Amino acid sequence: MRLIARNVKWIVLAAAYGLVLAASGVWSVRQVSALTDTVFLMSKPLAQTTANTATFTFDSFNSNPLECKLDSASFSACTSPYTASSLADGSHTFTVHAIGGTNPQSTASYTWSINALPVFAGGSSVSGIVTTPLAISDLQVSDSGNETLTLELQAPSGTLAMATTAGLTFTGSPAGASLKFSGTRTDLNTALATLTYTPSVSGSLTVSAFIDGQDGQIYDMLNGHAYKVVSTGPQD
Repeated sequence: MRLIARNVKWIVLAAAYGLVLAASGVWSVRQVSALTDTVFLMSKPLAQTTANTATFTFDSFNSNPLECKLDSASFSACTSPYTASSLADGSHTFTVHAIGGTNPQSTASYTWSINALPVFAGGSSVSGIVTTPLAISDLQVSDSGNETLTLELQAPSGTLAMATTAGLTFTGSPAGASLKFSGTRTDLNTALATLTYTPSVSGSLTVSAFIDGQDGQIYDMLNGHAYKVVSTGPQD
């Protein structure tokens, strides 16, 4: 095990300092000018994120001063960490350069995208009678793109259903007191425009709407962004 660890150490040194093992088994030193101006990005935001603030950490192989720029702005002197705030939604590119560096590795850049969180619009009340379908057609999803989202609709009882489900993928039944389905924003909104709720009991009932997401990716979990309050009376 010691021999293996020692070999690993020498391999790392060889990569850093340009050591070359000749056929004779003797280490020799090669020119390492290609590494002297190399810039490394050590941390950066996710490729797709909702955060409007981005922090970068970086270093260079030598002590050359560094300069940075964001998007089409001009380079200016910078140090690590570098933080950009109040960024607009959309694509951005961060670039860091070793001043005086002449090889391609003296510049490092990274492009990422900021996407707004999706939200629900709608949520007014509607009245009807038990066992009669009620139109709940004003729930719509708004976000800056047309990425695939997962929605959940929940009612305490009765049946939720949509007349149009083209382009949607359901987890479970497409009709019932609880629905879970995925699709693009366009397909989701087309389906939601045909949503009905058939209550099975009288009283004031709440239909809850949820947008699911995965922590660390484009969307975080959003709960209860919109709902319909359904007031139902006994059937005539």
